[in-house]
Amino acid sequence: MPLPVVLWCWTDTPWLRQCLPPDRVDLRTLSTRGEAVSEKDFAAAAAEADAIVVRRYFQVTRRVIAGAQRLRLIQRLGRMTGNIDLAAARDAGVPVAALPMGLDMAVAEHVFLFMLALSKNLLGSHRGVVEAAYEKRGLTPTVTSERSGLAECWVPLPMEALYRKTLGVVGMGEIGSAVAERAGALGMRMLYWTRTRLARDEEARRGIQYLPLEALLRESDFVSLHVPHTPATNRLLGERELGWMKPTAYLINVSRGGLIDEAALWRALRDKSIAGAGLDVFEQEPVPKGHPLLTLENVICTPHSAAIYPRGSNIEQDVQQASENVLSVLGGGAIIHGSLISRRTAAAEQRR
Repeated sequence: MPLPVVLWCWTDTPWLRQCLPPDRVDLRTLSTRGEAVSEKDFAAAAAEADAIVVRRYFQVTRRVIAGAQRLRLIQRLGRMTGNIDLAAARDAGVPVAALPMGLDMAVAEHVFLFMLALSKNLLGSHRGVVEAAYEKRGLTPTVTSERSGLAECWVPLPMEALYRKTLGVVGMGEIGSAVAERAGALGMRMLYWTRTRLARDEEARRGIQYLPLEALLRESDFVSLHVPHTPATNRLLGERELGWMKPTAYLINVSRGGLIDEAALWRALRDKSIAGAGLDVFEQEPVPKGHPLLTLENVICTPHSAAIYPRGSNIEQDVQQASENVLSVLGGGAIIHGSLISRRTAAAEQRR
């Protein structure tokens, strides 16, 4: 009896074949590297699939679903299913499952690493402690207790709270949504701009406000970028756009380096046209030694580590959980992780 076919439409990780071993499934992969996969090519690849595992880059259209006569599961990697024709899946009786990804949550957390480090002047405070900055103020270390000791910070530096500040999220996809959710818990006002605006009731439910990009940049205390790097978004923020930002505002980029004109950003930071930046990504990676942005004290950099990959566990757990869902459904069981967006119907039973 032939093995069930699983079409994996995401990055081919080192753990994939351990989670979907060759003695249990016929694993086939389809990558988004290079040119986008056309509907025709995607439909051809999916024609024999018993399960499709898909990230946001692939459009699971009615044509794709209709051509996959053996399809028993569409597993979305992430919570948002806008790239899947849910009506077509229901008509075909194919269940659709969504799996929130630890990978996305890790990137969202990295935004707050930058926001807190910049607003609380973390690096300057650390240097002040290590370099004994108290000596410049004529202070002497003394034993302290709850009722004695210094009543003020002995490394006086400008600091801000996130509470009641305005966060502008550019791109309200998986990661942008996760950032907005966490910002709400910190009492921040949330603005967003994205290519396709959300429905008004969805905005109200999430407590977010849509603004055009210029207005968002002008009003935000923190701007966080969460859009893909395409020809349309290349250098989305240049001299003009950075000039719209407040001189007290911070720019965070954990998406792709090409979204920002780095020379313009360097000038804005050098001239204090904006207060600072947190950068996990650059136009060239690894970022070249001596890059002008690395010389500025109001920039915090990390080495494209927001996703904690490959050494961390987030992507490995995502692959494992998606694979466990696939194996369970193909074996006649239920979804183990995440949630069902649409359930199996009588039409789905006929496919088995």
